[in-house]
Amino acid sequence: MFEEIRDRISALFSSRWLTAAGEITAVRFLGHPGGVVVEYKFSLKDDGPFVGEDRLRNIMDIHTTLPIGGAVTVRYRPDNPSENSLDLESSEGL
Repeated sequence: MFEEIRDRISALFSSRWLTAAGEITAVRFLGHPGGVVVEYKFSLKDDGPFVGEDRLRNIMDIHTTLPIGGAVTVRYRPDNPSENSLDLESSEGL
C-alpha cells in the first residue's frame, strides 16, 4: 500500500521531471476496460538503457498509434532515472 501511495505522489511531480527520447518495446492489450500496457526504453548519454511501462486506457487502434519501435517522450526523475513515465502530452499518437 505504501508503494502505491509513493507512486501516486511521485506521478504528481513527474510533469517537472526531465525528458528523454524513448522507444516502444512492447504493447500488451489488457481487454476492455483494462486498456493497454506500453513498455518502453530510453538512454541518457552513457547511462541506460532504462526501461518502464505505463498503462493506458484510451487507445483506439494500438497497432497504428503504438508501433513497436515507435518514438515516445519519457519523463524521468533526475536523481533516479529508473523512476520514469511516458509524457503523454508530448508523445505522438498517445
